[in-house]
Amino acid sequence: MVRAVVILKGGYVGKIAWVDLSKGEVKVKDVEPEWALKYLGGRGWGARIVWDLVPPDADPLGPHNVLVVASGPLTGLLVPGAGKVSFSAISPETGYYGDSNSGGFFGPELKHAGFDAIVVSGASEKPVYLWVEDGQVEIRDAEPYWGMGGLEVQEALRRDLGDSTIKVASIGPAGENKVPIACVNCDWRNAGRTGMGAVMGSKRLKAIAVRGSLDIPVADPEVIYEEAKGAFKHVAEHDFARVLRKYGLAWYIDWSNDQGCLPVKNFRFTTYERKDQLNAEAMLARVMTTSTACPRCPMCCGKFSYLRSGPHAGV
Repeated sequence: MVRAVVILKGGYVGKIAWVDLSKGEVKVKDVEPEWALKYLGGRGWGARIVWDLVPPDADPLGPHNVLVVASGPLTGLLVPGAGKVSFSAISPETGYYGDSNSGGFFGPELKHAGFDAIVVSGASEKPVYLWVEDGQVEIRDAEPYWGMGGLEVQEALRRDLGDSTIKVASIGPAGENKVPIACVNCDWRNAGRTGMGAVMGSKRLKAIAVRGSLDIPVADPEVIYEEAKGAFKHVAEHDFARVLRKYGLAWYIDWSNDQGCLPVKNFRFTTYERKDQLNAEAMLARVMTTSTACPRCPMCCGKFSYLRSGPHAGV
C-alpha cells in the first residue's frame, strides 16, 4: 500500500524550538506534518510532548518537567479568537498534566517569529530569558530582571531591547518563588491556571521575549477571508458577546454563584453572600473605564479599571 504524503499548506509554520536550559542549548527542528495534524492545536501538541518527555515520577518543579509553549493553526490569522497560546507541563498545583492558555499578542508574535512552539527542558543555574526573533532563539542573562513583577519586567525588556512592540510572556515574584498557583503574564492577559508560572520559575526562566516579521502561511487566503467574515459577524452579534463587551469576565461571578461553583476562600465555599459587592454591575459602577480586545476578537472582554474613590483612588 502506498502511503499518502501529508503536506502542511498553511496555518502552521512548521518549526519547534527545543531549549535545554541545563545544557544551555537551543535546537530548531522541523515539525512532521502527520504529527502536527494528529495532535491538533497548542493543547494537543503540549499534551503529546509532555506525555513523551516527562517521566511518570517527575517532580513538577524539577528539571525533568518540560514546559511547552504552543500556538494553534489559526493563531495569528484573520479569524475570531486568533490570539491564543497554550502553556503545558506537569502541574505543580495537582501533580498531573496541566495546561493554561492566554490571549493577547504573544501567540501571534511567536508565529510571526517563525515558531509554532517552544519546548523548554532542564533548569538554568542562573536567571535567564529567551530572545526569539525571526527563526532564531537565544538564551540570555536575566539577572537584572529577577525580582521584578511580571508586567514590570516586560516594560524593562522593551526598554533595554529598544523596541516597544516586543511581546513578552513573563513571571513575577510568585513564579520565581515557585508558588503552585503562579501564572504567566502575557501583557495584560494571563495564563492563569495550573501553576505554569511556577514551572517557569523552577527553570529560572524569567521571560520569553518575541519579535517577529515573518508571514504565516495560508493555504487559500480568499476562502479563509470569506469564512472569517461570517464568523466575525456571528460572534459580534451574539448575545453572549454583547454581555462580555459590557461587563467582561466579571459577568461570571453571578453565574458561578448561582451554579454553586464560585471559588471562595480557595474553594472551601462555592457561594458568597456579598457577591453583589464585586460582581459585574459593581465593577462597572466602581472601577471599569474602557474595554480592550485581543487580536481579531470582536468580544472585547478585557477591561481597564482604576479605583475612582477612597484611600487608594487612582490605582
